[in-house]
Amino acid sequence: MEQVYTALCDLFDAEEHPLVEVELRNDTAQLRRLLVNSHIQEYSHVAATTVELASGAVQTVRQLPVLRKGAVQGITELTKAELTVSVRDLDADRIVQQQSFRIALLARNVAPIAVHDLHTNAWIDMTRYLAAFVTPNAPKVLETLRKAVERHPEQRVAGYQADADLQASALYDVLRHDIALAYVHSITSFNLDATAVDQRVRLPAETLRTRSANCLDAALLVASLLEACSLHPALLVSKNHALVGWERRPGSGEWVWLETTVFLTNNFADACELGQRWAATFWRTREQSGDVTWYRIVSIKALRTQHKITPLE
Repeated sequence: MEQVYTALCDLFDAEEHPLVEVELRNDTAQLRRLLVNSHIQEYSHVAATTVELASGAVQTVRQLPVLRKGAVQGITELTKAELTVSVRDLDADRIVQQQSFRIALLARNVAPIAVHDLHTNAWIDMTRYLAAFVTPNAPKVLETLRKAVERHPEQRVAGYQADADLQASALYDVLRHDIALAYVHSITSFNLDATAVDQRVRLPAETLRTRSANCLDAALLVASLLEACSLHPALLVSKNHALVGWERRPGSGEWVWLETTVFLTNNFADACELGQRWAATFWRTREQSGDVTWYRIVSIKALRTQHKITPLE
């Protein structure tokens, strides 16, 4: 990575998405013991790897320093930083190589959509990490969920012990009437790296505070509310649009899709009809073009259990 996604970096695996790769080669006749260190000055802890390298051996060390949460929490715009990498010979107790690099730290609310692998020339889908922006336990989300209880015909939200569509309808009415959520198309991340596709994403708490959202912001907010009431939400991510949905019954694979840009103009039934229509269009386009990025389902429950992607707050 040349750009650091500060919101998600600690969820990445160093072998899959390293910040640093160091190739070690032992051209001597003796066994060498080496210590590789890397850190982002002021913003991360030190990543350290000890290697025993036999004569003639070559080994690549991949590292991803753990960010210091307090240091990166306030990053709201692209920020320049310095990455330092060193290799120490433990037997001779001296540094044999040290180099510093200028890198960019992306704002805490920037989410990756895809990154370009320079080794394989392929684009890697990163949409699974959007699940981190689904935050069901955020106080503002839980406060909004309480309002949905008042709009539910049975005055409760009970997950799959009750009708899932009725609960989703109550949530929609809160966002339409109580929050008056407006659609605002704001996505620019200011990432200068041409080998990445990303966008700025509001966390649900910020969306509720500003009462404005782009399609992905609103989808993440609704997904957070759905997960908070123990339903199974998912995002449907297309090339230039995102929908939110929920599984009508657990394990059924039957998704109801909702359009999230029409809170001020359409009722719940209309928004569902629009969502289903968009989903069908995206699926047909994927089938006709062979391009899978037209229709990608991001199941929040599956990502929580299989990939251990936890909420950012």
